Amino acid sequence: MLLDEPSLGLAPKICTQVFDLISDLKGRGTTILLAEQNAREALRLADFAYVLNSGNLAAKGDAATLGGDRELMTQLTGVG
Repeated sequence: MLLDEPSLGLAPKICTQVFDLISDLKGRGTTILLAEQNAREALRLADFAYVLNSGNLAAKGDAATLGGDRELMTQLTGVG
């Protein structure tokens, strides 16, 4: 399944439901290619990630490792 910005323009409550649904699909064995600006949620769902920043490859690797990189997450989200 290919998803391009599934949370774009949605209320936070709806975004949570969308990401829960994506997580459920993943749990059922569905392969998902996700393009998403919400880095925290995308990395929470992903096994492997390519992180783009201003169109340039900023990082790639195991999503859990990238999600735990405080410097990278601060750069992407503006929140430490």
